[in-house]
Amino acid sequence: MKAKKMNSKKDVTESVYYKLAGQIGHIIFLQLMFIISIFPIPLSFLFVKYEIGNFIFTTPLFFLAVPALAALSSSTLYILESQDIKHLGIYFWKQYRKLFLDALKIGIPVILASSIILIDIASMQKSSTPIFSWFFILLLLVLLVFTVFVGLINIKFKFRIRDMFKISLVWTMAFPGSAIKVIILSLGLLGIMFFVSGFLIFVLTSTYIYLICYELSKMLDWVWKNYTQEGKSSTEI
Repeated sequence: MKAKKMNSKKDVTESVYYKLAGQIGHIIFLQLMFIISIFPIPLSFLFVKYEIGNFIFTTPLFFLAVPALAALSSSTLYILESQDIKHLGIYFWKQYRKLFLDALKIGIPVILASSIILIDIASMQKSSTPIFSWFFILLLLVLLVFTVFVGLINIKFKFRIRDMFKISLVWTMAFPGSAIKVIILSLGLLGIMFFVSGFLIFVLTSTYIYLICYELSKMLDWVWKNYTQEGKSSTEI
């Protein structure tokens, strides 16, 4: 009888619905951790109007989001890869501290470049040749894709920044569908924010990162097999 109860408990914990509920719970919890880590940003929405004219003042605020996104991505990879998830909150803050400087080395130039591109798009839209703004929109999408790829590689591996961009380029050329999926997910999030509310960025970030990490987990495996000594050795064996 006791063995039967144990098997019943095991069946429940191994069911698809139980695992799905656990993943949803982790996503919600990580969203809360993310909001706490970037609290000055949502608070600033009450006092600052986010528009092109204010970019020079608001851009530094977004630097706060860089290590927070790195910690969120690392924690999401943890819940995707681990069978026994413990102390997720502690893990998040440990990764926040660990990845802080490395994330900023990539994030600050990307934010500054994005700000310049957005200003160019806005100015082109008001010019006599607004069609040229599509060039900068395409440039922004390319920057987005490479930032996502490099950001995840930076979390899992220790490469030079230029090497991570090279690896990302090779991956994009070998598997262009992966880049397209990142763009679709990103445009989907932006579309929801545009048609519903910009505040949804503070609700859907962890879901977006979960979908990105789930899609690109195979990229990280590919990087490990092709660009690390340990991965190359295991492949040869």
